[in-house]
Amino acid sequence: VVWEALLDVGGRMRTERHGARDSLSLTDSGAQYVTRLPMSSQLHDDVYAQLHAAQLLKPLVGTVEGKRAADGGGDNLVCERGLGTLVAYLLESAGVEAICGRRACAIHVVKSSDGGRPRWRVEHEHGADVFDAVVLTQPVPQQLRLLSGCGPGAWLAESEMYAKLRAVEYSARYAMSLFFSERHRQELDALVPYVAKYVSREEDNRLVFVSYDSAKRQTRGAPSLLVHSSVPFGLARMRAKVPTATVEAELLESLWRVLPGLPQPLSVLVHPWEYSQVRYPLEMDNGATSFLLQPALTQGAVPPLVLCGDAFSPLGSRFDGCIQSGDHAATTVIEALHASGQLV
Repeated sequence: VVWEALLDVGGRMRTERHGARDSLSLTDSGAQYVTRLPMSSQLHDDVYAQLHAAQLLKPLVGTVEGKRAADGGGDNLVCERGLGTLVAYLLESAGVEAICGRRACAIHVVKSSDGGRPRWRVEHEHGADVFDAVVLTQPVPQQLRLLSGCGPGAWLAESEMYAKLRAVEYSARYAMSLFFSERHRQELDALVPYVAKYVSREEDNRLVFVSYDSAKRQTRGAPSLLVHSSVPFGLARMRAKVPTATVEAELLESLWRVLPGLPQPLSVLVHPWEYSQVRYPLEMDNGATSFLLQPALTQGAVPPLVLCGDAFSPLGSRFDGCIQSGDHAATTVIEALHASGQLV
């Protein structure tokens, strides 16, 4: 079972839609494309083969103006139905039930009434469920907030990992999606000569990225654009708690400066990414890309509780980094359950 606090799975591979849930008028408001690095060309071949076979990934075609040092080289891949579809597909194909709109509020060890092994009681806004093992995948600051005040939080505070986790930093930015009428397609095709552009500071100090999103994904849906703000702009506005309407007006002003003559969109949606991308991944021991949280001294067994996510992988906030950490977390849970005798 997966709990997702938002109304759709995907996390930073979030897809915004205009209209019905199956609408092809959409944008990728978080990750823009999947990049396979040359140095890891064989990494996760099975996952990529599965996604290609399901026709969910295809090469990005079109001009990308400007560059970003963090991208490196490699092949860029897109999903016509939005990158959130990849996450939903992988969960479904693995037989995982995703419960959206459910946020974990607290976690405690509970003993079985029949004297069996202890389990995790995870509370949410409307109740609680009990599990044999728990894996946390939120950004590290959210993991720490969840664990604080609970028993596992005391374990973590006593570990050498605690200081490292508290030092993890993320970038912050806004994503703004613009949805247009089909009648504006030819006008947009002529106005926007690229599928994506990295905006220089000289051009604008609020925007860092502009995507002709519908063209980037080669979709049949109505045209759409997506812009990302710069990190300094995002951090400043979020810390000052500037109203979303004000942020939207500022980003639109910058976009019309970068793309003068842009037609009026049907709708605009601004999404704040408080934790966009991890700046410096954690340095883990022995090639680990997840962390099994246990008390320093314990009497008897405790159920597995594993922390993972892009911050735990040396590949950082990339698709491969997320898969790498998830694979390690799954192996860690299985090994812990074997060690406790719950799996044979």
